[in-house]
Amino acid sequence: MNFDQLLHSFKTAPLEIRRYVPDKFAKKAMIEAIPYLGEVLIDTEQETIVRIECAEALGKLGDKKGNTYLIKSMNDESEELRRTIVWAMGKISDPNLYSSVQRMIEDQSELVIKWAIKALSQLPGDIDQSLKYLYDMFDSYSDTNIRVETIRLVIKHAKNADERWFQLAYKLIVENKDDNLIISSFQLLSTTVGVGFMKNKIEFMKNYFEKISQNPAIRYSYFKLMALLDQQSFIKQVYSSNDTEHISKALFNEIAYLEGLLQQVDDENIVHILNAIAMNDQIDQLNFDLQQYLEHSNLSIKIAALRIHSTMNGPFDVIKNAYTIGKGKGSIIPLLGKYEKGLDILMKEAINGDKTCRVAAIRALITKLPDKKIREILEIVQKTERIWHLRRETRIALQN
Repeated sequence: MNFDQLLHSFKTAPLEIRRYVPDKFAKKAMIEAIPYLGEVLIDTEQETIVRIECAEALGKLGDKKGNTYLIKSMNDESEELRRTIVWAMGKISDPNLYSSVQRMIEDQSELVIKWAIKALSQLPGDIDQSLKYLYDMFDSYSDTNIRVETIRLVIKHAKNADERWFQLAYKLIVENKDDNLIISSFQLLSTTVGVGFMKNKIEFMKNYFEKISQNPAIRYSYFKLMALLDQQSFIKQVYSSNDTEHISKALFNEIAYLEGLLQQVDDENIVHILNAIAMNDQIDQLNFDLQQYLEHSNLSIKIAALRIHSTMNGPFDVIKNAYTIGKGKGSIIPLLGKYEKGLDILMKEAINGDKTCRVAAIRALITKLPDKKIREILEIVQKTERIWHLRRETRIALQN
């Protein structure tokens, strides 16, 4: 359906049809629908479900023209509508919305507060006031998800956080009550400021290993922080095959150690080790035969080996041939972006590839900005891409 047909349905169709039209406007990137969506959003006589769909569509369209309508409705009595409005504000990512989102962290609804905190993390602005308010309110939140989102926000602004936040993160790890809080606390303490705070708590960290959860994310976060605290010897001492993935990522720059592990592990852990080695930006040489893994029958091992090959600036044809074969293209496409010869393929995939390939190609191209030719392709993507969040990523990248 074209715009006029959709607009007619939006104005005249029964509720069970009309409620789905805003999403169609968004999926088709119909910016011209914004005034119509906005007028319905601010009209309190309209059905709440339709107003919610309008707010969500404005967020997906991601255009500043929707700001005024969202701001006008941000105090609506519907909790779900306020939640959707603050979500949409975050997706639009306009700095002019920062003060509005900041006010919404003081909402009476914890649901709205959680999404306001998420939105703050997507907007540039003066975070100091928000961090102070959130610290004072932290213990009053009954929803653990709000606490987790708060710490994630602090992670993004760790340089602005005072020492109380790092003391709080340490306390949450000591209490050892909620996995998601522990993970986010480890992540905060793994920032530059956090590592400095933890320098005199290494003995606690060593002892903590005895009671550490089996949750993979906690184990990785733990080993990563220990590596940042220069405790590589301790990590190697407690190594077990079950922790190969986590320890490999934590010790990614200790290539000789990882090369030794390759001879001791099964195929699944070979993948983890090769991927960890590939995390190094510059690899001068390897003390093992990479070719055996490039030719491996296990596709995951082969792709991991291709990552190392591309990091070492190996011959382009090896990557291109793997791409041409067509297996694991979504993982191989980003590797093409490491070669000047691969950019033409990326640009074609960004427009004409299937969903997986478009996602990989667009994100790889974004890393190549501000190249003029790539900017032209991404401007097309911004207008025509069917996946709304990819349009949003592209728009933000082009603005920056």
